[in-house]
Amino acid sequence: MKPDQLLRAILPEVLIDNFDIERFEKSETRFDIWLDEKKEQLREDKCICLHDDALTGF
Repeated sequence: MKPDQLLRAILPEVLIDNFDIERFEKSETRFDIWLDEKKEQLREDKCICLHDDALTGF
C-alpha cells in the first residue's frame, strides 16, 4: 500500500472530500499531516435556491 493510500484509509472521509494531502512527516514522537483545501465545492454545498421568498437547500 502506498503512503498516500494509507493516509486516505485512516483519515475521516470529510477530510478527504474537502482537502488534498500535501505531505506528511513521521518522527519518533509525532506524525504530522499537511492538508490543502480543495478549490472545488461539493455539489451539496453549492445548492442554495430561492423559492417562495425562503431559502432552501440546507
